[in-house]
Amino acid sequence: MFAIGKIVRPIEEQELIKWVQERNILFSNEAFEKRWIEQGKLGGAENDIYYGKGRWVKRNTLRFHTSYLEFFYRLSLQNYFFPGCPVELFGFVRSEGKLLPMFKQPDIVASRGSTTKEVSIAMSEIGFKRQGDSDDYYNEELDISIEDLHDQNALINENGMEIIDPVIFLAESGKARRLNMFRE
Repeated sequence: MFAIGKIVRPIEEQELIKWVQERNILFSNEAFEKRWIEQGKLGGAENDIYYGKGRWVKRNTLRFHTSYLEFFYRLSLQNYFFPGCPVELFGFVRSEGKLLPMFKQPDIVASRGSTTKEVSIAMSEIGFKRQGDSDDYYNEELDISIEDLHDQNALINENGMEIIDPVIFLAESGKARRLNMFRE
């Protein structure tokens, strides 16, 4: 975690715990773990997931985030750029002493994974350029990277392309520019 995260995240967590308790949205980590283990410990570097009732339930480890706020921005940006497969924060769990966010996402029935060319075209339509030979895209004006758009995260279905698990990064260098865009 970055140095600022070591300072900011504990303060955020302290306030979030109050907010979570007031709304009664602190769920049992043991219940999550049970379903997650039963389904084979699905997930990747940042999310542990299980499937239930037409949706995917995810517990984020915050591994890619300096702060909770950064994570919340990422969910908002995911919904903004990829509204066909929205994510919804619905609660938190305590795991290994940490307060971890829980969110859900509808299951997408896809006919196939997308090709790199299809992803490149779709991303260029929303202002993002492919970075070299990777599955990563960058918008210079917004200073935002959207990564991990391989054929298992960019799916083709009857509605077109659906992006289900992007990794979105807000570059610090563009923070002031992004904030000023919305002032007027």
